[in-house]
This record gives sequence, structure tokens and C-alpha cells, in this order.
Amino acid sequence: MTVLDWRNLPTARVAPLYEAEEARWRRDLSWDARSTWRIVEDARRAGELPGYALVGASGAVEGWTFFLVHGDTLQIGALTAREARGVRRLLDEVMQAPEASLAQRVS
Repeated sequence: MTVLDWRNLPTARVAPLYEAEEARWRRDLSWDARSTWRIVEDARRAGELPGYALVGASGAVEGWTFFLVHGDTLQIGALTAREARGVRRLLDEVMQAPEASLAQRVS
């Protein structure tokens, strides 16, 4: 598996990730998160929201996450992958990111 900076991915590769999360949030939580994902995508495209995509040998995105530092807290969002080892790999990448060194807590 390869970890890529998700800010470099075209919107067409990221849109299905949002769609799957939106459907899950609607089904499991009864939340309409469409406006949330639009804000996330706008920040990603602008290069202002760091994150990673985990890409398998087939080229398919098998996991993803984004993160930011707010105050002294590293906030991790949408940490998801098809397998537990993918979640761990993404989490390791986030914790090694330059932004993470600015934080004293993780959320």
C-alpha cells in the first residue's frame, strides 16, 4: 500500500470517498453531512487541509483521513480504511506529519 498526500488527488478520486461516508452517516446516524463534505473538499482543493489516501496495488483508494491542528490539539477526521492495518498506517503517517509536532493532544 502506498500513502499519498490527498491534496494532490483529483476531485474525481476523492468524491466517492465523501459519498460513501455521507451514506454511512445518513444510514447510521441520521445526519445529513453534505455541507460538511463540501467544506472539507474546498479546503482540500485549496491545499489548506492536510490528509492522506491509502492506495492499494490495484490503484484503488483503500483508506483515507484528514487532519488539522486547532490550538494545541491535533484533530483527526474521517480515519477509515478497508482493513485495520490500513487504519494503523494512516494513523502513523498523521502522527509523523510536520503539523502533528505542533500539537500536545490528539482528538
